[in-house]
Amino acid sequence: MKKIMLVAINQPKRYAFCLALGYLKSYLENDPFLRSAYRCVIGNYSIEEFEEDDIIDDIAKEQYDIIGFSCYSLNVTLNLRIAERLKKLWPECLIVLGGPEVSEISEKYLVDNPYVDIIARGEGEVTFSEIARKILEKDHDFADVEGITYWNKNEIKVNKSRQLLDDLDKIPSPYLNESILLDNPKNIALVETFRGCRFKCTYCYEGKNFPKLRHFSVERIIGDIKYLIKKGITEIWLINSTFNYNKPLLTRICKKISEVNSEKKARLVADLRAEYIDSEVVELLKSANVVIAEIGLQAVNKETLENIKRPFDRNKFIENFRLVVDNGFKTCLDVICGLPGDNFFRFARTMKFVINQRPVSVSGAFLEVLPGTEMRESKERFDLVYDPQPNYEIISNYSFSADEIRRAKIFTKKIIREYHSVCID
Repeated sequence: MKKIMLVAINQPKRYAFCLALGYLKSYLENDPFLRSAYRCVIGNYSIEEFEEDDIIDDIAKEQYDIIGFSCYSLNVTLNLRIAERLKKLWPECLIVLGGPEVSEISEKYLVDNPYVDIIARGEGEVTFSEIARKILEKDHDFADVEGITYWNKNEIKVNKSRQLLDDLDKIPSPYLNESILLDNPKNIALVETFRGCRFKCTYCYEGKNFPKLRHFSVERIIGDIKYLIKKGITEIWLINSTFNYNKPLLTRICKKISEVNSEKKARLVADLRAEYIDSEVVELLKSANVVIAEIGLQAVNKETLENIKRPFDRNKFIENFRLVVDNGFKTCLDVICGLPGDNFFRFARTMKFVINQRPVSVSGAFLEVLPGTEMRESKERFDLVYDPQPNYEIISNYSFSADEIRRAKIFTKKIIREYHSVCID
């Protein structure tokens, strides 16, 4: 039997397992032929708990035929170092990368890192299973595997893109079939209700590349949540771009969650759009025991908002955010420093607006000019200067000088630290 290792290197400790790799394993093992041919394991590592050598030592306890890495801007550099060392240890091992970081610049990653064999572009469930199937064939011919970029001898081949799955329920639940083992000491699980984003924020990968919304069925979502509660999970993160974008669907989901979570054994966390909140939505969220509401603001300056194509109704935002706060939700407001159109003082006004809303917490990110985003494609228009290496952090733009961004970063960190030190949860 051949062996597959799927590697997830996560940032915060709370992400004890990777849902994306759970999907890959679950989809693969749903095929009786592949299930009989492979033993697939997931290695979840937090960079706060594991050094590079520790991860290598843990993986190297067994020899694998395929090693796959889930790549984001935050972990790709470490992933590549580990992949290179494992390739030297096992030259015949197939190294496969996937994820948003590598999908849009796959050829560059292969040229710069020749020890990587294949990059799976876009959604990977079907693609990865087809790669695994090809490894079992004598000639290992990947020519007809859609959605990959790969080395064919000394030449890079870019196969045509794969169509997205319309029916997400074709991906078996990684919880119900135990592809993901619920051994997280912090008792946190992630549940995805749909894929895609209807908004077009220029700094975001998802809205540009996955504009069509595709949903897991309500039955599938509730089945996962019911199982997680039964297993003792006390916190469930609904990882969607905007959980409340569709009020009729939100109503169905929340009412079903309230039935399986009637004792409120699990608290839920959701990303919300403030402009889509009303008193009825608040009551639905409360009935499902959504306790933490994360709301993206990003900026308040008109020019900046136009540049990033993000709608914002100031009065409605204030009114609806207050509704959330007054109903006892723990709120987090997100802002981005370094956006084109902002400068130090405009960004300071955004921070003043945020603090005036009195959220429980504030999240301040610094603009990353990610591959595959409209922001990256508009770098000349906005005179963007950014780090050429991941995380691609902004250095300057047409309105925000390098010195102002440097000072704004210091200002942001100090303001957030001071705010959290005096804000009562």
